Amino acid sequence: MNRELTGNTLFISPATGLVTGWLDMKGLLSAQDRKMIDWSVLKGMNLSLSLEEEACLNGIAYDPETGHLFVTGKLWPKLFEIEITGEPR
Repeated sequence: MNRELTGNTLFISPATGLVTGWLDMKGLLSAQDRKMIDWSVLKGMNLSLSLEEEACLNGIAYDPETGHLFVTGKLWPKLFEIEITGEPR
């Protein structure tokens, strides 16, 4: 589960509903990558968030075959494939 506007992704146990771990993905999209965002798609929209907040992490998918996460964000120019290693914290 993505905690909107925090850059954190929580792992939640389907059996208990409890948070079992989290990933801090705030630095995933670099400053250089952010320069590639096409802000023109937001032109004329009545936004309740700043432009930086609009370009937030919001797309997460899990591949059960590889155990990898696929992550992207609103307006992001890239899709990231992440391999989780170690124990959740």
